[in-house]
Amino acid sequence: MIQGRNPGVTPVWYMRQAGRSQAEYRKIKEKYTLFEITKEPELCARVTELPVKEYGVDAAILYKDIMSPMVAMNVNVELKAGVGPVFSTPIRSMADVDALEPFDPTKVEYISKTITLLTSGMLDVPLIGFCGAPFTIASYLIEGGPTKNYNKTRGMLIGAPYVWNALMTKLADMSIAYLSMQAEAGANALQIFDSWVGAVNADQYKQGIYPHMERIIKTVKAKYPHLPMAMNGVGTDHLVSIWSHLPLDVIALDWRSSIVMANERGVTQTVQGNLDPAYLFGDEKTLAREVDRILLDGIRYGRHIFNLGHGIFPEADPQKLHWLTDYVHERSRELWAQESSPSSKDDLVPYMTSIRRGRVPTEAELTNLTKRYDTIGQWENVELQTMAECQYKTLLTLLPIMPSAIGFLHMKPSIANAVDSLVQQGAEHIIAIVTAPFFTALGTGAYEKQVQAAISNYDNVTFDFIRSWWDQPTFKEYWVKALSECVHNAKDVFVIFSAHSIPLINNHGGDSYALALEESAKEIAEHCKLPKWTVAWQSEAPHGQWLGPTVEDAINEALQTDATRIAFVPFGFVSNHVEVLYDNDVECKELVEAKGATYMRAPMPNCNETFLQAMASAIIERIHS
Repeated sequence: MIQGRNPGVTPVWYMRQAGRSQAEYRKIKEKYTLFEITKEPELCARVTELPVKEYGVDAAILYKDIMSPMVAMNVNVELKAGVGPVFSTPIRSMADVDALEPFDPTKVEYISKTITLLTSGMLDVPLIGFCGAPFTIASYLIEGGPTKNYNKTRGMLIGAPYVWNALMTKLADMSIAYLSMQAEAGANALQIFDSWVGAVNADQYKQGIYPHMERIIKTVKAKYPHLPMAMNGVGTDHLVSIWSHLPLDVIALDWRSSIVMANERGVTQTVQGNLDPAYLFGDEKTLAREVDRILLDGIRYGRHIFNLGHGIFPEADPQKLHWLTDYVHERSRELWAQESSPSSKDDLVPYMTSIRRGRVPTEAELTNLTKRYDTIGQWENVELQTMAECQYKTLLTLLPIMPSAIGFLHMKPSIANAVDSLVQQGAEHIIAIVTAPFFTALGTGAYEKQVQAAISNYDNVTFDFIRSWWDQPTFKEYWVKALSECVHNAKDVFVIFSAHSIPLINNHGGDSYALALEESAKEIAEHCKLPKWTVAWQSEAPHGQWLGPTVEDAINEALQTDATRIAFVPFGFVSNHVEVLYDNDVECKELVEAKGATYMRAPMPNCNETFLQAMASAIIERIHS
């Protein structure tokens, strides 16, 4: 996900997931303080692992406090219950800054030992190391403890810039050494927590904080280019666009922000967040509705890690967090899923495991999916398994000679592989098109994001993305002919034009999917002089609210007329696959025939040249535009 690849499911972890509300953790805290736990590698590793085992999250974050490294600078810090970090000798002058000792990693070797213990086989998920950002650490050092206004901190930033920059330089040096220590010990990713930097305005950030953050991130990135780095803050909407210029891989958003806002402000990195943790105290229906909104925003954006917009409250119910993790995985899997097909029954488990990001499907899921593919003869039918390649080869015969490549979201070759291939062939401008004729942000938009992410790796390559091509003449020509062959006498026929449903929330905000489908269906119906027809939606997921009416509703509507035959035109799809051959030809057929009517379906385009000429024409038009 961080590298811009669609994982098939949105990954999830929670800030402050290690500890807080867990019963086992609370028992441990009855005997040990936080700092005592962190100094015992086996105990600290156990606490770090707890949420992975209990909640099923996709990453662990090292259990420690952002003030933990101050021990290695000989700073005396006390964690007061209900208050936070408290310092008996605050830093207020240059002499105080000069007295700070350089970070000595040997004084916190137990942290390295904990990381090595966790990443040497104890965890089966990535481990996130972290540090507090210089501003947030400085705010505690200057104020002497937590504060609501940060007056002394901002006073030094504005009124004593020489002292401020000296302090920030020392803390930046500490951050570099501390993050490097965690990387060397085996951490799989690094996050910087700048919890209180929202207290400054954008200009103050640019002048007194940004240069130090840039040095930290660039230095660590140069040493460990393979490690993803993330930034998190609270109340930092006004800083997100500035952060987007830092060499970060992930930008975390708090609950008052939004993924849409981040996109509008030019963020291109993976975004993380941003459920208000207060929703954990509401009912599951309300929680699910808010999670759906965030997941859909994340899918439309293209790169998203689900998290809270702040840390878990101690009062949060562990069972609710377990439920939330499962819901994020299952719901996002449904939304991310695209139309790709395994080629053998043996592929089903790895296929499902892949799109579930390493999670093996349940017996019930595997049984249901196997039944659907068994019914349509997927395993014996090479045509079904290679349909995309057939369409691609046919399309090439209709185009001028040019470099070309095919890429998939979930299968190989990937979209990134396709882009790499074209660049290697010398392409400087790439035109991308999806076989789906109608645009929707949830479907086609995900492809567009992937193309954009892949091309961003090349400085001198540009691209155009063809969002839809249903308005090309031969698209209508194909379906008019197919419908005419299916329906010879339309008097007793009710025609149902169908397409894949989408969540209602995804059809808002200017998504023209439904409007385009209805306009296209009307053109075809009028050309064929159909007396009775409608547009309906199929293959929706069992959770949430989806676009309607459903095909079941349309069948019932048809049976209220004098129609004795019901003809399906799945013109939102382009080929024979499980959602046509099973959802239409099995489930819809059973419903129709159970009512005593006759089921019919127009033939799918598959590799038909007339149909694919619509795609070719859209490409040629874009070349000449």
